[in-house]
Amino acid sequence: MLRLSELRNLLLWGGLERETFQALRPAISEENHVTLTVGTAISAAFFALLAAVSPFLSGAVNGNTLLYIGSAAAMLALYFLVRFLGEGHLGFVPWLVFVFELILYGFAAWASLKHPEYPAVSIIVFLVMVPLLFPGRPVDMIGLTVFVAAAFIVLCLRMKEPDIARDDAWNVISFGLVGIAANILMLRIKLRSLRQTREIGYLSVTDLLTGAKNRNCYQNDLPVAAGRCRETLLCVFADVNGLHELNDRKGHEAGDRMLILVAEELIKHFGLEQVYRIGGDEFVVFRPDASQDETEAALDEMRGVFRAQGYYVSFGMAEESAKTVDAEELVRRAETAMYEEKRRYYETVGVDRRHRTDVKLK
Repeated sequence: MLRLSELRNLLLWGGLERETFQALRPAISEENHVTLTVGTAISAAFFALLAAVSPFLSGAVNGNTLLYIGSAAAMLALYFLVRFLGEGHLGFVPWLVFVFELILYGFAAWASLKHPEYPAVSIIVFLVMVPLLFPGRPVDMIGLTVFVAAAFIVLCLRMKEPDIARDDAWNVISFGLVGIAANILMLRIKLRSLRQTREIGYLSVTDLLTGAKNRNCYQNDLPVAAGRCRETLLCVFADVNGLHELNDRKGHEAGDRMLILVAEELIKHFGLEQVYRIGGDEFVVFRPDASQDETEAALDEMRGVFRAQGYYVSFGMAEESAKTVDAEELVRRAETAMYEEKRRYYETVGVDRRHRTDVKLK
């Protein structure tokens, strides 16, 4: 038996926690945008076809030519609006979905009420089909379905013969409930699939210890790093000094805490999308169109945070014009600068834990 909290989450968030559902909203909007693009195009073509053939048919289809033309025009206008807004305005998608559904429900209701001598068919089909097209909050779908069903029943009781009106009312209620139940079931399946896809995508590009981008993401982004800047691309190469010794003295948990702090500070100052952990103790940061002075000031601030914890991180920085940037060469230059700072650090403390005599500075 569902508990109250589970029922609330089912109705509001499709059975997920609110935070999880909110995190999936962009993926839901992207999927609904695609469905809406295809749905409006197909609907416009379908209504246009009905408008063309309706004068030659008999029964409920005959005499609805203007209704079909109006519905086709509305769908065509909505199609161009969806294409015009594109994926850069996904915040409008829920409202466009609402308009799309209202056009379909309005068409079905009008077609049925225009011929009160016939039982309703289109509205019943749409009450079952339409809720299945677009994943979203169940409570929103339920609210729209109940409103449409109630409004149609009231109009039927006023405009149709009592026997036909009662049959239509019963069918609308029963098939509306079927549509709601089917939507909730399909939504749970869809949301679980989206969540799994999102988790797999997150794991493929994220370093689980630090939360920074991982080496796989770095290798994928390196060829396109130059395209992120308009004027210059700046690279920071960071290497955590003494990680192996700290692991040996205090255990790997202590070393993990140091790496997590380093990643947190890099992300805090430079943003998650720009920070990559490319090795056990190495991080790379890309900064499109960033100031060297501003970057150096951020590095100095981080050095102070690390010193307070007894840590030291060697940084190297390199910059190149957007017109001539070679991302791999830029990283190598930043790495070389990092080794120079590391060498100065170990000369100061009197020991080089890595004994990197084979490092060739460029």
